[in-house]
Amino acid sequence: MPDPQPAGALPAYVDYPSVQTLPGPIAFTNVRMSAFYLAADGSVLQTLCDRLIATPSGGRVRFTPMPSVIMSFTEFPHSVFVNYANRGVATERELSFGIPGIFTTFNGSIPVEIGFALFMPFLFLDNPVALMTGRENYGFFKQTGQIGMPDDPGSAGFSADVYGCPSFSPNANWGQQCLITLRRVAAAAPHPALGLPWPDPKAAARNLAAAMQAAASGATIAPAAFADFLTGSLPQIFLKQFRDIADGTRACYQAVTLARYNVTRLISVSFEDQYAIDLKTLDSTPVAAALGLAPATQTSLGMRVEMDMQLDNGKVLWQA
Repeated sequence: MPDPQPAGALPAYVDYPSVQTLPGPIAFTNVRMSAFYLAADGSVLQTLCDRLIATPSGGRVRFTPMPSVIMSFTEFPHSVFVNYANRGVATERELSFGIPGIFTTFNGSIPVEIGFALFMPFLFLDNPVALMTGRENYGFFKQTGQIGMPDDPGSAGFSADVYGCPSFSPNANWGQQCLITLRRVAAAAPHPALGLPWPDPKAAARNLAAAMQAAASGATIAPAAFADFLTGSLPQIFLKQFRDIADGTRACYQAVTLARYNVTRLISVSFEDQYAIDLKTLDSTPVAAALGLAPATQTSLGMRVEMDMQLDNGKVLWQA
């Protein structure tokens, strides 16, 4: 038998092929992302973030959202676990709805750490290993989804089908449901204030930080909150939790966690074309209601980015 673990040390993770997860970091090459700004109700976003971050942590971590949501369709053509590169590479497509904002950790009433982060309450993807690794290792709210891109044969834009149902009822049949379609209607509309072209990740971050400040509806955001972001790092905040086996209404593990995407190479940035939006109302996946999205029939500001990046190992901000 192995020797007991030293006091305070974490036990070794028992790895075997059926697990289908691996530890980070994870490197992504030639990532292609189309991101669209969506207006949202700040009070609805705050209620959601309080429910998922402040309330579980007893106020020890709080997240103050900006009144906006970033909807991104992303293609990962080459993904690899950095320390397990000999096992091969994978591809992935995903649709995410991210809330930009400021997180603050507290020791009692004293702020300890303040920073910019992105919180993703909805994230859909087609790679099962990425889904399980994201949920188990980091705390991503990942769900299965089939993502369509404009370059697909016969495609008119973007799309996402998810597993769910339109309306809850005892007789509801769950299955693949169309969540959203984006149909191209016009060429890109430039926004000079964003200062394109961006020569490097730092220049991109400076311009995006200024745009987010301007979109904060007059709220004052300390420049120090963007310190990590301005170096080309994009922190993401999560609620990582697992249901208890005896009482599934309780969590046997619960923590607020943080991990960073680091942009290692900025290949190209341009304005995205304009698309008509059709976002379905599904009881199983209430994106618009949960995020307080304003009714939108067409995208406004959109960016098309190609880059290399890496998701590093994270840290625990609070743990039950």
